[in-house]
Parts: sequence; C-alpha cells; structure tokens
Amino acid sequence: MPPKTRKQQTTVIVAQGGAGDVLCHGPLLEVLVHRNELVVVLAGHPEMLAGTPGIELLSLRPQADWRNDGRRIWMEVRSGAWEIKRWSGSHPYDGWAGIGEDRRTLVQIVANIHGVEVDADAVPVYRPTVGEVGAANRWFEQFPPGPVVLVHWPTKTCFGAKRWNVGAKPEFAATFVQIGSSDEERIPWATSALGMPLRDTAALLFSRRVSAAILGESVFAHIAASSPLGKRAITVFTCTDPHVFGHKSSTRLSAPNGCEYWPCNGPVGGIGSLSPGFLNLTTGKPMIYWCRQQQKERLCGPSWNSTLQAVQALGGI
Repeated sequence: MPPKTRKQQTTVIVAQGGAGDVLCHGPLLEVLVHRNELVVVLAGHPEMLAGTPGIELLSLRPQADWRNDGRRIWMEVRSGAWEIKRWSGSHPYDGWAGIGEDRRTLVQIVANIHGVEVDADAVPVYRPTVGEVGAANRWFEQFPPGPVVLVHWPTKTCFGAKRWNVGAKPEFAATFVQIGSSDEERIPWATSALGMPLRDTAALLFSRRVSAAILGESVFAHIAASSPLGKRAITVFTCTDPHVFGHKSSTRLSAPNGCEYWPCNGPVGGIGSLSPGFLNLTTGKPMIYWCRQQQKERLCGPSWNSTLQAVQALGGI
C-alpha cells in the first residue's frame, strides 16, 4: 500500500466539546486511520489526543464552533495544503438526543456523528509519555509506602451536579490524593493535588503507586478507562447514565435508579436518562432532592460508605 502524503485526499475531523469529549474521539480516529485515510484533527483540547498514531493534530480554539467559525477553520486547514475529501464536525451534544432509548455509549455517539460505527465496548485510549509517567512516579515519593487512592470530586463540572456523596475520612491505612482543577472545593482530609496541569494530573492515574481511583463522571474517568487501574478505577455516577457515559473497562458505580433511597419524590438521573434534567431552571443550581428516607436534602447517588466498600471489594485498599 503506497504511503500517505499531504496531497492525498484528507478527512478533517473537528473534535469539539470538553476535554473528555475530545478524548472520546479516539476510537473513531482509529477506524479512519485503519482505512488508510489521512486524518487531520482540529481539537479544542488537542493535548487529549497527543500521541495518537496516524493523525495530524491541529489546535482549535476551545470556544470555537466549527459551524459558526467555519471559514477561519477552513482557511487554517487549506493553508496546510491538504486536499479535503470529507469535512466532518459537530458537538457531542448534537448526538445525545434519544440516547435514553437506544442506549449508545458516548464513544459510539461521537463516532456516529461522523458516520462511523464502533463497538459498544470501545474505550478511549489516553497516551501519556514515558517522561510524564516517570515524573508522576517521582511525585509520589513524598508519601509513605502503602496504598494511594486518587479522588476527583467534580464540584464545578455541570454546575456541580456531578459531585458525589463524600463523607468523613476513611479509617484505612491509605493516602488519599485529591485531583482536579484549582477551583474545585477541597476535601479537608485529602492531600491536595488540585491545579496541576491536565496532562500531569492524567499521568498520576498511570503511576505504579496508585492502587485505586474514585472519580466523578468527567475527563479523568475517560482517561482512567485505559489506565493500568482497570476495574479499580471507579466512576461514581449521580446525574448521568452509567451506560452512556461510563466505560466497561472501569467500574461504574451508581445506586439503583440513581439513589439507594429511591423511590423518592424527585426525578432521578439527568443527561442520558428519561428524567426531566439535573438543573433547577429557576436557580441554575444542581437539583438536590428532598429525601424521604433520610429526611433531608441530598444529592442522588451512592452513599460514601457504598463507594468505600466498592474500593475495598476491588482490592484498592
């Protein structure tokens, strides 16, 4: 088969959305590369696809919309002297309509938007460099020997609607390290690694020192899907559908019908389920339901004890 050249007719993929959405384009790109297509990817978070073989990766301003900013994007690609065969771009939100009925995964939704079919078991593959993993291993040398559990408590993602129930410091001989952006709320008993650059944080999930991870449904859950942690990477679901936004390579933790205290007097779930949604349209804040069983307001999702028991059962502590 002749080698591909820049003059070859090219497929251009515009990968929009958050960092996790961009990473979920990976299985789609693998299919296109396998077809021996020259694939050019414009991504708002290109660092998520760095190292993907067979693609040429260009940076797209995160706030850019390929439909409204199409001329500028088109000129950027044309200036690279590619002969464009197919131009395909959309936001993953465009494919989420009806997912309560057909139960596609996010990876499948992203691929289908671009006219490609992938298996339901396909997971995005994050590729840290050897140097990044080595730096992560050295970073953990500050802690005593023993299990290390990474914790991501997404208090800012989707207005905080993806935050899960967290409680008192566990009585385990383990070091708990909180990861995430610098504006996340602190867990007082966890060691903070908040505010590290995204790729540096991602590399922590691939370190030999990490025994388990408790993650919200966010970019770190998508990254962990291809990490050595396997099932010891636990994604705790609250407002989103575990089948759609989770990965079979990891552990998807959710309470029956969204809450272990269900049935209650509030809708259950959010994006990807048949419920009305996860935001109070009046206040713009997360839906926090009145729990008849506990007689107080609480977020829907597994209890803190249930989450810790899952970590123990999987051998993470």
